[in-house]
Amino acid sequence: MLIEKFVKNKYLFVFGAIFLLETVSYLGYLNGVVNVFAFLGISIAFLFLCIFRLPVALLVALVELIIGSKGYLFYFDLHGPQLSIRITFWAILMIFWAINFGRRLMKDRQKALAPFRQFLFLKAYLFLAAFVVLGLGMALIYHHSFSAWFFDFNAWVYFLILLPWLDFFGQAENRQKIWDDLFSIGVAAISWLILKSLAMLFIFTHFSFESVFSLYRWIRTTGVGEVTLMPNGFYRVFFQSQIYLVFAWFFAFFAFYENKDRRAKFFSFLGLLFSGAVIILSFSRSFWVGMFGGVLVALFLTCRKSSWSKGFKKWFLVATISFHALILVLIIAKFPFPKPTKDFSASSLAERVEINPNEAAMASRWALLPELWKQIKKEPILGSGFGETVTYQASDPRVLEINSSGTYTTYAFEWGWLDLWLKFGLFGVLAYLYLLISVIKANLKLKSTIGNSFALGLIALIFLHIFTPYLNHPLGIMFVILASLYPVFKNN
Repeated sequence: MLIEKFVKNKYLFVFGAIFLLETVSYLGYLNGVVNVFAFLGISIAFLFLCIFRLPVALLVALVELIIGSKGYLFYFDLHGPQLSIRITFWAILMIFWAINFGRRLMKDRQKALAPFRQFLFLKAYLFLAAFVVLGLGMALIYHHSFSAWFFDFNAWVYFLILLPWLDFFGQAENRQKIWDDLFSIGVAAISWLILKSLAMLFIFTHFSFESVFSLYRWIRTTGVGEVTLMPNGFYRVFFQSQIYLVFAWFFAFFAFYENKDRRAKFFSFLGLLFSGAVIILSFSRSFWVGMFGGVLVALFLTCRKSSWSKGFKKWFLVATISFHALILVLIIAKFPFPKPTKDFSASSLAERVEINPNEAAMASRWALLPELWKQIKKEPILGSGFGETVTYQASDPRVLEINSSGTYTTYAFEWGWLDLWLKFGLFGVLAYLYLLISVIKANLKLKSTIGNSFALGLIALIFLHIFTPYLNHPLGIMFVILASLYPVFKNN
């Protein structure tokens, strides 16, 4: 009875499954044989899901994205390059969807193509796709190295996952159930991300580094994120997929602001508290910039709905919750049992907010900026294509280990919008902005809690992308896709 109840509760089932998978991933790091068998077993299971339950496979791929950051929780070593579980999921999913879609297309062309023809943002996506193809063409014209343009381009291919998602939504009879399942599973994955982040803070602040070294190496090897000891003794726990907690914060905010039901308000409060705590803990200036941009727009929207005095009262309450999120981080880090290994204070946050031009990461970004501008000016309209490189003087310790002079050449840049400008040209940047603005407007037009949340999440992503490239990464791309699908779901 208990097991049956557990399986029926999607939230608990997904949460438990994620815990099991992460445990196996850690064991796979300790023993390569476990990793190989786990990778093959999970891939085969996913293949059967794609054959018999394609909608479930889509949800599984989404969960992996939310918890997996770079997608290497499981991987297969190809004697040099590594095949990640994310790429494997994507390839299997797209192959079996294409086969399934092809069969339906032959039976009833009109019905099969209907979801795509009726898609609100079809023109915007095709407009962006044209510049992606142009970027590929320019890479070939300029004879950029194959490895550079291929690895620069491959993240954009992830956009194709929109096709099965759109097809899935378009053909489904009960779209409300789909959205409920999507919400439950997404909340479970985000809950795990919160728990894992806070647990890592407790572990690294309360146990010696030597005793948790294997855990540290697992986090770095799988590309899930990084745990860094700050100069003043505080541990930074940063996972790339914590970007979904920025989105979760806006979902929780609008639910807290607009819901009158006490139970819903309580869970929204927990969402604001815990997602806020992890955003603080991430020590990511990019996340904070994204939050700042989104909050400014949210402040305007909420105060416009009611009087400014009422709006500010509610925002004061949200600010109070955010302060308690900071307190929660400090409580976990300073919890007396067992005794913390480091002594630190909340000044760590103040130091992180300060812009120190001599800090290695900051110095490298500013050193890159003028060189990046030089390259952009060469082809400002059409761009230089995927794989275009820039050479600059880096201060990053990892670069200095490889080259003591600090001279570094790369095709991947922290300046997200300038990266797009370099590869796609000015019109390519405008094409992406056109898509994002169209999706934002459509979601705001719905005047719903979830619509507003998607819109503000995208606005935060636009700001965040200035300093850290997420809009050309599967993590950001998937959120853009989900935000594009919600108006389709509501309108139908």
